[in-house]
Amino acid sequence: MGANTLEERQEKIKKLKEEYKAHEEAVYHKDQYGNGFEYRIPLEIELLTYNIPYKHHQHGFLLDSRFIIAVKKSKWCSPKKYKWYWYSNLKQLCEKLEIAYDENF
Repeated sequence: MGANTLEERQEKIKKLKEEYKAHEEAVYHKDQYGNGFEYRIPLEIELLTYNIPYKHHQHGFLLDSRFIIAVKKSKWCSPKKYKWYWYSNLKQLCEKLEIAYDENF
């Protein structure tokens, strides 16, 4: 689902930021958001920034069709094992799992 060209990535990030802002305005008075939207959008923006191939998954995002990363917690797993591991940041995780990323955004 990742965008290929730089312009497509920038447009997608702009759209996601607008959606995030609209969501924040709609729920500013609530104590709990409930659907993880406030966690999902920043993570998706980071995935687009590094141009990491991803798809939406019930637990978060499926990276490179091989690994699942959770939205609310910094955890990842293999879809075959479902044993969750911690990671510190997305760039470090990609290096560890040998997922190609582009840091020249």
